[in-house]
Amino acid sequence: MTPNILLKMERDKRGWSQKEVADEIKASEASYHRWESQGVLPTPYYRQELARLFGKTIEELGLLPSQSSQSSGILSQDADLDLVEIHQALNTNLFLQFCSLMSEPNHEHRSEKYAVIIEEFELVNMQNEFAAAMTRREAMTSLALLPFSPPLGLALDRLPSAQYDLFLQEVGASLVACEDLEKSIDPRDIALAFRACSRYLVELKAITSASSRYRERAQELAVRCAILKTNVGWRCVGDAATLPLAQEAVSLAQDFGHVELHLSALSKLAWAYLYLDEEALALHTAEEAIALLERHKGPPVPVCIYGGIWSTFSAMQSHNFLDPDYAIKKAGERGVPGNTFLYGMKFTEPDALLERGIAQAGYGQTGEAMKAYAQIVEPKSLEIVPAFQGIATVGERLVEGTIIRMAEASLTGDARDMGEAIRYWEYVARYRRTSKHRESKVSAIYRAMLLAFPGEGQVSKLSEHIRKKSQ
Repeated sequence: MTPNILLKMERDKRGWSQKEVADEIKASEASYHRWESQGVLPTPYYRQELARLFGKTIEELGLLPSQSSQSSGILSQDADLDLVEIHQALNTNLFLQFCSLMSEPNHEHRSEKYAVIIEEFELVNMQNEFAAAMTRREAMTSLALLPFSPPLGLALDRLPSAQYDLFLQEVGASLVACEDLEKSIDPRDIALAFRACSRYLVELKAITSASSRYRERAQELAVRCAILKTNVGWRCVGDAATLPLAQEAVSLAQDFGHVELHLSALSKLAWAYLYLDEEALALHTAEEAIALLERHKGPPVPVCIYGGIWSTFSAMQSHNFLDPDYAIKKAGERGVPGNTFLYGMKFTEPDALLERGIAQAGYGQTGEAMKAYAQIVEPKSLEIVPAFQGIATVGERLVEGTIIRMAEASLTGDARDMGEAIRYWEYVARYRRTSKHRESKVSAIYRAMLLAFPGEGQVSKLSEHIRKKSQ
């Protein structure tokens, strides 16, 4: 590819770096580097943005295809192709871009590339957010269903060994889409991710048993698939049915021997036990995770794994009447967690605050717990605090989960307040999304409210909400 000298000249005149130009037009630095250093043509949107930024025409910036690039010496005149038109068409076909994830060597690269594709797609389509969201959902769904389409056409039958490599490539890409579906508040997206992961997992386990050549790749994908299936299981099939899913994830992770995946699976299992009031088993599982973390001699695990494991341990301690303070401090000793979601484990700053509150409330420190929750959701407006607004990993699910915990904390101790408990509970009871775990949690808190405030008519009449939801 021939570098774009005209574009470089205009940038150099102003003393700007490639990153500074990319930031100004809200493109990635890697994209701008390709436009300037390799002569790759930007999409029409970015051509206009560059022209605006530099105060030049598209032609003056060398952003129109040259006569030589519009034709090919190999092709006859009748078969000539407009390469710019083809490039533009491929850019607008989000699903085709997603399919390029199949060529990436590992899950981390696939996830990073997926994020870049989404970012660039949304920037190009920022003028029509609704249409962009619809296109994104369609492409994401198509990617999740990719292994069910020809040539594989995954159905009930076992795949022949000749298709193992293609299947692993497709599932690797499809899992990234399923992880995105898991973030959705639409029950249909959650159900699709759950069903797709269930079918992938059957085949991945079969390949692990049948093929030494593909065993390692299949094992890794099977662990990731099992962890994701557990994550969506709470919302899709409920607490009781999710427990065996978490147990399978731990078993597969242990066999594979990848420490971060094993830690993530153990964390899921600890919470699964806690949700079923198996506090002792929850604590034992969290202790197993801490022991694994402390035995680990390789490179330090990511902050989200380290902090998440200690945070989980603090919650399990408190529900076994043990002081969680030391574990809470350990969870934050490697700094404020970022917004990363690695190995199926999300431990952002709001997550850390929520789990700190859960641990403190479990140990009876409900006043302190409410302080932690108030750093996520403003108690009066019940809206996300300004500091966390606009962060992609902070959504309605986290807000709902926090308000549920606020209702819980308002039943006892320093935070006991019947009026506030009712207000928090009504918010979630009226507006909660369809989720098996949420429904059971809301019902359990209502029963606890009846015990905390016996004979109170304001509490008794709240059962109308539950009846309406069940109709």
